[in-house]
Amino acid sequence: MKLHSRAKTIEIELVGLEKLFALKSRLVIPRDSITKITWESDWVLGNGAFWWRLGGSYMPGILMAGRYYNRGTWLFAYVRRPYGLASIRAKKVLVIKTNAHYSILALSCDEATARTLTKS
Repeated sequence: MKLHSRAKTIEIELVGLEKLFALKSRLVIPRDSITKITWESDWVLGNGAFWWRLGGSYMPGILMAGRYYNRGTWLFAYVRRPYGLASIRAKKVLVIKTNAHYSILALSCDEATARTLTKS
């Protein structure tokens, strides 16, 4: 995965098998739609809420990738090594909250990459 920080957008480019698992090759998020960017060492998705996977992959303990939906909220995730079924948890996740189509973007990445996006 490649993250590009531009003046007016943040671009997420999936490469190789990431495209296959997420059924997506690229996301462009306008900066004016971003409400919050955080890097979380221990991320939790939903407290027992069920997320419908609508295009993508989920293999417990290996990968969560693609589009998910729950009660009017869209999530795009590419998270490595998620665990749990009722509440999905993962380590080292960049979380971008927006008021665009995807309300939440959750991406596995290292802290240095996340720091470049949170500062800009």
